[in-house]
Amino acid sequence: MGDFERLSPQSRYRRFLTPLPQLDEKTVRCDIDHHDHETMIALGEQCEQSLGVARYVRYPNRPDTAQVAVTVIDDWRDRGLGTILLGVISARGRQEESTTSPR
Repeated sequence: MGDFERLSPQSRYRRFLTPLPQLDEKTVRCDIDHHDHETMIALGEQCEQSLGVARYVRYPNRPDTAQVAVTVIDDWRDRGLGTILLGVISARGRQEESTTSPR
C-alpha cells in the first residue's frame, strides 16, 4: 500500500485542499533538484515505509520564498513528526538560500 492510500480522505483534503480520491501523474511528478525543489522523507524504523514527507518549491522570482507542504500518514499524526519535518525542510531551504544570496 502506498503512502497516499494510507491517508484518510480528511488528511488528503488537508494536504491538497481539495477532495482527491487518487493522485494523477502531474501531482506525482517531482523534479527535485535539491536547491529550488527539495523533499525530505521520514522513514519507519526498518526504512520500509515512509511516515511523512516535507517538500518545498522555491518561487523563481523570489528565491527567498518557497511553497512548503508537509504530510504525515494518519497513524503518525499528533506525535510531533510534522513539526520535525517542517523544521528540517525549513533549515534545508535556508541553507540553500544562503548559498545563492549575496553576502
